Amino acid sequence: MNNPSIIDSMVDSMLSIERKDMLIDACRKLFIEKDFSNMRPSVQEELKAIFDEDNIPVSESPRLALGMSALLLAKESNNDALELLATQIMNISDKATLQKAFEMVRQQLFDPR
Repeated sequence: MNNPSIIDSMVDSMLSIERKDMLIDACRKLFIEKDFSNMRPSVQEELKAIFDEDNIPVSESPRLALGMSALLLAKESNNDALELLATQIMNISDKATLQKAFEMVRQQLFDPR
């Protein structure tokens, strides 16, 4: 599933929905408030587990959820740096690195340059 062209197409189609403002707001909350409530319960648990202090690798579901959410925000704001970061998030299985990437997305949302 981690095919960049398929993921790009999915995100582009999400940006063309009628209520994309709600979707964008949910994605922003995911990063800014660590609000995972709009995700499926199983993905919510996996997203919360990213911030646990253990060395268990991160599975594909939360990486895709975070990466696609960041990609959606990047495309909406035309932020190339965030888009690059979003595509990398989907490939990070190490918790510490993913936590840093999550914080980098948050920083981009607060201070896009």
